[in-house]
Amino acid sequence: MLLIASAAEAGRSVVSTLVFAHPTDRAYVAEMVDTASRSGAQTSFVQLGPPTDVLESRVVAPSRAATNKIGAINTLRDLLARHDLYTPINANDLQIDNADVPADEVARRIGDHLELEPAG
Repeated sequence: MLLIASAAEAGRSVVSTLVFAHPTDRAYVAEMVDTASRSGAQTSFVQLGPPTDVLESRVVAPSRAATNKIGAINTLRDLLARHDLYTPINANDLQIDNADVPADEVARRIGDHLELEPAG
């Protein structure tokens, strides 16, 4: 939370990612929003939600091997069985099925939704 508070106090934006498990992570998200708003910042949430078969193909991608991310289909399936990972944080959050959407298009949609000025 220190990063969020420090960035907000400095007038800087922060992009953070998380795998939100409903309802387990509600308290964490509430703390994050509270920290940001106490510092004068606003929060916006975007849910990227490709179908399970796409997630399964991505977790075994060679590019993930050097990361500390899930790398096995069975682990993913276990998490999906134990947690609701598809409910958005807020009902009005932008939701994007990014199964077939290139990253630059996802970024453009997010920027448009949040009314951000294009970089560059």
